[in-house]
Amino acid sequence: MPRFCDLVVDTDIAKAAGGEDARHPVSCACRDFLARMMELNRHNLDGPRLVMSDSLKAEWNSHKSAYTRKWYMQMLGRGYIRDVAIPAELSALLRHMIMNSSLASISQIDAMLNDRHLIEAAIASDLIIISKEAEARREYAFYAHRISNDNLPVEDIAWINPTIPSEDAIAWLDNGAIRENGRMLRNCNT
Repeated sequence: MPRFCDLVVDTDIAKAAGGEDARHPVSCACRDFLARMMELNRHNLDGPRLVMSDSLKAEWNSHKSAYTRKWYMQMLGRGYIRDVAIPAELSALLRHMIMNSSLASISQIDAMLNDRHLIEAAIASDLIIISKEAEARREYAFYAHRISNDNLPVEDIAWINPTIPSEDAIAWLDNGAIRENGRMLRNCNT
């Protein structure tokens, strides 16, 4: 089996993931996704690693649930975390492209800027984001063609929300966590 893609997991997943006693559907979906990610790593030398940039680490450190804190330490201890450096040029280019998105409102620009660290980490890794952040996903999907270029492949990023049953995130993980065309921002209908 080929290597799984590495995944940028937003802190909204880390914060929402509940323990074994959790009953809320969002908490369960986030926990189950993270648990399956760990399980795939235990059974596959090339399982999906967690992508971490400096800004993601800082966010994760202040937003982890008790379950996610333990999960993160296990991922770290087993070497299932991929650290990525975000070049200053990439960050500056993305910010510039967002700020100059024609027709974007201030609230749309704010939504994109607020979660641009996810886009940066995805570009620096395998172009996959796991997040339940609907507003940023919607704005990036709508403006992807305006802010993408050869150095900024925003359109090619796959964005998966494990809390939406129709996205079947666990089955997607089980099938290799690959960037499928229908999951890319260029084709996102949220």
